[in-house]
Amino acid sequence: MNTLQHNEIRILKILPGDASTPIKCELRVASLSKVSDFETVSYVWGDFTNLVDIELSGRKVGVTKNLHTLLHRLRLTSNARSVWIDQLCIDQKNKEEKSSQVRLMRQIYSRCSSGLIWFGELQDNLAPEDAAAVVDFFQYISAFLKTGSQEEHPKPTFTKSKALSMRFLAALRSMSYYECPWWLRIWTVQEAVLPRQSTVIWGPFEISWDIFLVGARTFTFTTFSELEIISRLRPEDQWSVFNIFRQVKGLANANNLKHDPISVMTRWRGRQATDPRDQVYALTGLNAPGLLPNSERCDYSIQTHEVYEIATKDLIRFYGNLLPISMNPRVAQSCATPGIPGWALDLDTHRNYWTSWTIDRNLYENSNANQGLTPSSINLDVEKILGLDGVFVDVVKIADYEEHWIKDTSAIAKIIRRWHSLTMENGDTMQSTRREDFGLLMLNNIIRERDWEVTSPVAPDDIEAVFEYLDTGEQNHTIESIVASTMQQSFFITETGLMGLGHLETQPGDEIWIFNMGKVPFSLRKHQNTQETTLDYDFFGPCYIQGIMQGEFLEGGKAKGKEKAIWIH
Repeated sequence: MNTLQHNEIRILKILPGDASTPIKCELRVASLSKVSDFETVSYVWGDFTNLVDIELSGRKVGVTKNLHTLLHRLRLTSNARSVWIDQLCIDQKNKEEKSSQVRLMRQIYSRCSSGLIWFGELQDNLAPEDAAAVVDFFQYISAFLKTGSQEEHPKPTFTKSKALSMRFLAALRSMSYYECPWWLRIWTVQEAVLPRQSTVIWGPFEISWDIFLVGARTFTFTTFSELEIISRLRPEDQWSVFNIFRQVKGLANANNLKHDPISVMTRWRGRQATDPRDQVYALTGLNAPGLLPNSERCDYSIQTHEVYEIATKDLIRFYGNLLPISMNPRVAQSCATPGIPGWALDLDTHRNYWTSWTIDRNLYENSNANQGLTPSSINLDVEKILGLDGVFVDVVKIADYEEHWIKDTSAIAKIIRRWHSLTMENGDTMQSTRREDFGLLMLNNIIRERDWEVTSPVAPDDIEAVFEYLDTGEQNHTIESIVASTMQQSFFITETGLMGLGHLETQPGDEIWIFNMGKVPFSLRKHQNTQETTLDYDFFGPCYIQGIMQGEFLEGGKAKGKEKAIWIH
């Protein structure tokens, strides 16, 4: 391939042909500032071990089978079609070119005439008429939401019989989050967000992305479940519908006008990427240029752990506080990206090791544990280390962790009963006060609703509801708050009787600190092979500690010692 100059891209021209002829394409170089007569493509690359040859500018080039199928689908019979497809328009073996082209992705997808979203071919066992029923369904939902009337629009044909409904649901699931891999890829986020208009291509069908957006912008789960054609479905089938619009709503908000940089990065963390560095680079186009300057270099010559460290430090500079490390995915060390500092956002981790990004954000925003400390600078100059000022709180005496599944509320109740017993056995305050504090701890002192959005502060009735749940094992209105507070959390009690929830690997001997620039406490452990007098620590994560989240520990000179400067690894 010819070397690209500054602000140049390659455009792929798919030459016309019919279904029986081989794919032939040509590449041309164009200045990005002067070209807009091309479409962009959002798709899943597919299996690299099964390549199919096409003709590209007179030579044979192997492409993945999924791309080969897509090129057949996009090819016109009479006219050439100009598209930008990363697999062919970027020299994937040239790291320098790849970095420079990825830096242009925001402009490429923003300047295109339209975006093409490829959901893939229809599954082999899916009849075209059943897929057509899914298309009719989305068109019906869009029309209904625009007019507000269910009577004005003919109901989709699948509502006429149970057999048709079952076939419709199978077709719907095949293009949903659970079965269509497009929803799981990290690059598809900005590829769906940035074009001015887009079209979903699903086998032989085309659906305007706007139809999905109309539903996403106006839906709530309650609204959808009240629709006649939805209310007839089983709850698990309603979720197939719900999750498509939920994903689209997230995509509709995935830009710097709706979500700030930390929300963008943590909202989409863990989506699939062939190169784990793309967990950062694939999202840079969703922020205004210059917000995360070091991350925006998209340097493919450095290691993954370096990319994540650079991104985390960029975020700390942007916010000027410890919000970014309070939204740490809390990864077990055995599953962490090799070489990554404990405080850096580990974005290439299995979903089992996360808490929801909204839980972490809400905990931080609703806390003021550092109230009373003087703001200070955060030292970001040393590789793999952060320099922080803060005060020591206490040492962990007892720690207890047991993994639980979100939906297994009977198992959760059993775990929390054990924690309550530990609480009542370890503490010198009045039993009634200890009981109340434990109830507040299990809720993080806030009430959440479905999707874990904060709705209100805790009232006395809410605390009683926690213990009703523990006594009976039956869910009540506090269950969402309890699950959100305890998921992936270790329960611990400190030497002075404070009780908290924190990193799943918390152990006796770990220390709790409050830092000048962090609104929540953090758990640390003496760095391996350091002397007793040194102030080097391994970072484990943010905590919720009942009774000190609003600055109580620092009020009236209660802090045990003066502020100290320490290093965290």
